Amino acid sequence: MISLSLLEFCWIKFVFLSSDQLFGLNKSFKTEVSNTNPINCYGKSKIKAENGILQNNNNALILRTNFFGFGPLYRRSFSDWIIDNLKRNIGINLYEDIYFNPLFIKYLNTILIKLVSKNLKGIYNLSSDNKISKYHFG
Repeated sequence: MISLSLLEFCWIKFVFLSSDQLFGLNKSFKTEVSNTNPINCYGKSKIKAENGILQNNNNALILRTNFFGFGPLYRRSFSDWIIDNLKRNIGINLYEDIYFNPLFIKYLNTILIKLVSKNLKGIYNLSSDNKISKYHFG
C-alpha cells in the first residue's frame, strides 16, 4: 500500500522507468553516456520517450533498468511465467546465451525513493552487480 506521503512525493518528481534494452547486442559494460543502439521497437520507443522527456523536463529522473517480481493479476511477469509453468509441470525453454542484470522490484523501489529524495535528475542505469542468463535465472 502506498502511503499518502509517498504519493505526494511522487507528484513532485517526474520519474520514467526506461529499459536496459537500449544498447543492441553489444555485451560490454554500459554507462549512462554510452551510445544507444536499440534493435527492436520496444527499445526504440524507450529512446524516443527518453529524448522527449529530457527535451521537455530538465528535472526528470530516467531509470534504465530491468526488474523482476510478481506482476499484477492482469499481466504476468517473466518470473510469474516461469513459476506458473513449473508448478503446472509444463516445460519451459530458456536461453543460456542471453544475459541480463535484473533488480528485484523491492530493491528498485528502495533505490527509487532514495534517488527522488535526493532530487536527482537525468539518466541512471540501475542493475544488479552480476549478469545472469535467462536459463540460470529460471
